Amino acid sequence: VEAAAVFAVAELERNKGGGLITRLPEEKLVYLSKVGYPLWLFSRNDLGFVFDGFGDFSYSISFLDVRSAKAFRESLEANSAPRENYVTFLSDHGNYFQQPMKEKQFVFRGLIADVDFKGEFNLYRREAAEITGQPNVALLSPALEEPAISAMLSEFEKLQSGLREEAEGLQENTRLVNKITSQYITELDYEASAAREEADAKIRAQEELVNPKINKINKDYKRKIKDVAESFDKELERLQKQKAKTLKSIDNSEGKIKLYEHEGKAQAEKKHAIYEKRWKEKINRTKKELNGLKKELKNIESNVTKLSKQKTQEISKLNFGLDAETKFTRQPLLQLEAARDAKTRVFKLKTEKLLKLEKPVLEGLNKSTKLRETIKASFDGLGIRDSTLKNSALFFVPFYGVCYEVGLERRYLFIPPSTV
Repeated sequence: VEAAAVFAVAELERNKGGGLITRLPEEKLVYLSKVGYPLWLFSRNDLGFVFDGFGDFSYSISFLDVRSAKAFRESLEANSAPRENYVTFLSDHGNYFQQPMKEKQFVFRGLIADVDFKGEFNLYRREAAEITGQPNVALLSPALEEPAISAMLSEFEKLQSGLREEAEGLQENTRLVNKITSQYITELDYEASAAREEADAKIRAQEELVNPKINKINKDYKRKIKDVAESFDKELERLQKQKAKTLKSIDNSEGKIKLYEHEGKAQAEKKHAIYEKRWKEKINRTKKELNGLKKELKNIESNVTKLSKQKTQEISKLNFGLDAETKFTRQPLLQLEAARDAKTRVFKLKTEKLLKLEKPVLEGLNKSTKLRETIKASFDGLGIRDSTLKNSALFFVPFYGVCYEVGLERRYLFIPPSTV
């Protein structure tokens, strides 16, 4: 059936001659042959690589050459101590893995990397049968021989091995940087705590000297403030009593005036001019006394205001003096506290600087690690993932070759299996 189908295709493609204007000669079928095209399948690390047996083309894979993890590691180990050297190392290597990378290529002669082709080949290879005896197919001998492919894959394995070592080195470098930085941060925290404890001990010792002095100052000023307040309060109390007495006198005078006015009015109604005049004179005298009392009340209130203000000023002056003497007495304590806070700030800045310098280094390491993973994934994509593949094998893909002849000229037609 297959032979008949192939012959039918060959006949369909054969030029039968003819033509309306120019008579074309008829082609003659010289031969029709079934041919096996060679494809190599090589296994390496659970990956199967498919090669064209003639190797007439090359497949190149490009990748970026990441900075050496080994050189970084050697420099890191040499400068991991003391802390000052490590800080300088981080500063110098912040852009180590951020610098422009060179592009490299690895060339495979004859490698077939097309995903669709590999998928189809992997499907049909399982149906392949081993050739025994004399085949009824013309097998084309591969120009790309097994030793050449083995050597090529060995070089590729060396490249992959180097990349794996670099990836492991990058991960180890990341671990070491994290570890060393963590150790120095712990060291800085310990030094900061020790410095704070030492400063706090000095502060407590100084407080034992200063606090009794401050207590005495507070006691003295409290007594002074009390004396001043009592002195002013005594005078204010006298003024308040005088004010109350004056207010009472004013009320009495105002009552007398009303009474005198009533009596004067009554005498006027009786037409007693002399008595009316006498009541008016009393009213005038009482009003004069009332004006004097009101003036006296105003002076008393003014004195109360002035005295209250003086009291406030004197007490404020004493409180200011208390604050000044307290602050002066506490000066040794304030100096010790300021020195402690300054030391603590220095350790904090050192920690922040360490973390700041570490960040770009770790980012570069992580970026390079991810790049290595990407390269590895692209390399793995070159082959067919199959753990059952163990040995190399030569496969022959069948196709048909047809030769046509017209006079001295020959024409060739190749029929792939998918056409049949």
